[in-house]
Amino acid sequence: MWPPACNDFKAHPCCEIYSGDNVGNFIQFSAAEFQRFYSMAMGENLSLEGSAPTGLICPECGHPFDADRCCWVCVARMEDIQQTITFSVIVGFGGMIGTVFTMYSYVPLGSCWWVVYMIAALFVIPAGITFALYNYDRLTRYATRVRVMLAMAAAAVVMLAAYFFLNGFLDGNAPVEAPATVLQKFIDSGRYGDEYYFQLTLSWNGKRYENDDLIVGRNTYSISEPGDSVRVIVHPGKFSLPWYSAVLPSVSRESNSR
Repeated sequence: MWPPACNDFKAHPCCEIYSGDNVGNFIQFSAAEFQRFYSMAMGENLSLEGSAPTGLICPECGHPFDADRCCWVCVARMEDIQQTITFSVIVGFGGMIGTVFTMYSYVPLGSCWWVVYMIAALFVIPAGITFALYNYDRLTRYATRVRVMLAMAAAAVVMLAAYFFLNGFLDGNAPVEAPATVLQKFIDSGRYGDEYYFQLTLSWNGKRYENDDLIVGRNTYSISEPGDSVRVIVHPGKFSLPWYSAVLPSVSRESNSR
């Protein structure tokens, strides 16, 4: 019997080389017939019997049909890929949550859209490549590359969270007060309460930040108006990514509010 029953191999397509006729006798296909029947037999669960044909290459794993080796390789590779996908999604999702949490703890200056684009790319690009290989029945042939790609994408998301965390946590530089001008202010009423924002223009370390939305305290929000000057407490960051810890009203506004 070659190879073992398809049920043992989840009816993998490369098992479907022989098909029983109406009276129960088994027919051995030639190489040319096999190439034709292979494309038609995807997904069926057929009985198998006879010796393995020679000179045929499995289009999925790239190995020649040799006893039941090809079936074992294809199914084992597919199971490994499925496990890697599950692991990568869990790790990547955890890294994404960690990145968001860390960015709220050590809020970077400037636009953070690049973080959104990077995380989206780390999910979408590997998923697109994996789907394309699966769609063209080449996924198990490139199993090792696919698994490495998925693992690296998940690790990159985790490393992004670690970058933001360590940039703030290990920052031993003295904070600096950077003057900024309030362009407008607004309140974001979310599920867990209101958040107060200033849209600011500020300069720090030779770089100008235009229309940057910064979270401020309720008191600073209430006593400051558009056009006022405020003080942003800026930290240089361990890895030269500046972040801020507070926005204070101008000295005159602070004195008048007491």
